Amino acid sequence: MRRLISLLRTWGTYTVMVAVYALVRYWANAGHSPARFPDSLGYQTVRFFGTNERLWAVPFLYSLAHNDFQRVVLQIAVGVAAWAYLAWVLASVSRFRVSAMTVVFVVGLTPQVIRYDLAILSESLGISLAVVAVATTVHLSRTRSQTVRFAWCTSVVLVGFTRPIHLLVIFTITLYYVATYLLSRRNRRKASTIAFGLLSVWGVMQLQGNQSESTLNFYTILQQRICADSSQYAWFTARGMPDIPGVCNARGYAYAFEMKNTVGEILQLPEGQQPLKSMIVGDVELATWVRDHGWNTYLQYVFAHPGTVVTLLRKHATHTLDATSQQFLPTDSRTVLPYQLVNPWWLWATLGVACSVMGARHSRLIRMLTASAGLLAVVYAGTLLTSAVEIQRHAATSSVLLRVLVLVSIAAATAGPTLTRSDESFDEHGASSSRGTQKI
Repeated sequence: MRRLISLLRTWGTYTVMVAVYALVRYWANAGHSPARFPDSLGYQTVRFFGTNERLWAVPFLYSLAHNDFQRVVLQIAVGVAAWAYLAWVLASVSRFRVSAMTVVFVVGLTPQVIRYDLAILSESLGISLAVVAVATTVHLSRTRSQTVRFAWCTSVVLVGFTRPIHLLVIFTITLYYVATYLLSRRNRRKASTIAFGLLSVWGVMQLQGNQSESTLNFYTILQQRICADSSQYAWFTARGMPDIPGVCNARGYAYAFEMKNTVGEILQLPEGQQPLKSMIVGDVELATWVRDHGWNTYLQYVFAHPGTVVTLLRKHATHTLDATSQQFLPTDSRTVLPYQLVNPWWLWATLGVACSVMGARHSRLIRMLTASAGLLAVVYAGTLLTSAVEIQRHAATSSVLLRVLVLVSIAAATAGPTLTRSDESFDEHGASSSRGTQKI
């Protein structure tokens, strides 16, 4: 009876917290107009195959709404559901249920999370979907439920097709399934291996169709990084990049009418995108090289100069993982909690490592956490390497997920002694029947 009363109280507290969180998050954006930016135009069209300006996940979700107001409501609703699910999962892990839920909802109300709800861009949905992916991963580490497995697959696919660099998630999982299938030869791995293999092929096709956006990104890297370092510039010209006078001095944007039709046909810029001045000066010769060899040459440079990569990450870590309010998008959403609440990032990372060590007895959860942290580091590094403008916005998902993974590590450190799957038995619905296991 005492346990039943405790569970009822926890459910009641959880319900109240979810309701308050939903109301506060809606209030933070209520009365303000959705914010559109030049990039917003690319999210209006869903293309699953062929040429695309954006990968299909966010445009598909946007297509479920009829106007920008409904899209903002959709982003808020998905965000509320994501953080509510994470709170439920972590509360079922930790012995301190109410405290776990409280911390999750507090982090979920920081500007780093809710600032993007008004923006018709990928950040709000990208963050929410990534939170769901982490929550389902934690949940899956504790249950064999097919429903949770389906939710995990769905969230991972949506996260992977949110931004080009996020396809690394799909590719990494595919490699894992291929390796485990080849080593174990278990038939139950075969279906997953084939499914994620097909998803990887689809991802490659989406990347090939996203050439207009990737070409634009390469020109920004050329302006901001390659031209800024004479040794880097010399390395690229030695490997075939045209050495055109004036390219490195051509900064900023030009008007569309200034670009030759022949250059425009090569670059195929996204609709409404103004050309960079370096595109005008570089003309057909540079445009052709960027289209045919730009990214391949850049990848060669990255692998040949790991020290430069580390320097780049160290240079941008603070203002991407600890973005200030001035570095967020210029939206009119209200500030509920100060952004400093979840800064600095290194303190959170240190706390995460410490809590992971404390929760090491729960090996399955810690293995999941370690793999997720490693994948996050790769995606974050890839984000910085493939973006030279608006990197605070592009790294927003990585910044939030760092805090989310730390919350998972705290839950593991404060978990009961019967958390691991080897200590539990599960019924057909994936519910734990082990005595002492705490769940809502």
